[in-house]
Amino acid sequence: MRTTTEPREPLDNSQQSFSCDLASDGVPVCEGKVPASVGKYRTPKQEIERQRNAASEAALQACMSQTGMTRAECIADAKAGNAS
Repeated sequence: MRTTTEPREPLDNSQQSFSCDLASDGVPVCEGKVPASVGKYRTPKQEIERQRNAASEAALQACMSQTGMTRAECIADAKAGNAS
């Protein structure tokens, strides 16, 4: 389930608007001038990197379980262009 907040309009010229979406792990992904009251959050760029790393890790796990190769062998195989 994806939850999106509408951008908040500044109350005066000293404030900026911000918006947040919840990532699949429940951590807000926010952009704009995010107030400290939001707590822990990631930027969109950080969320893309997190998802990319998760996909890479899933591919490595699949390689190891399907082929019996070690992690290092799967990485070398992928670098050689042999990964499917």
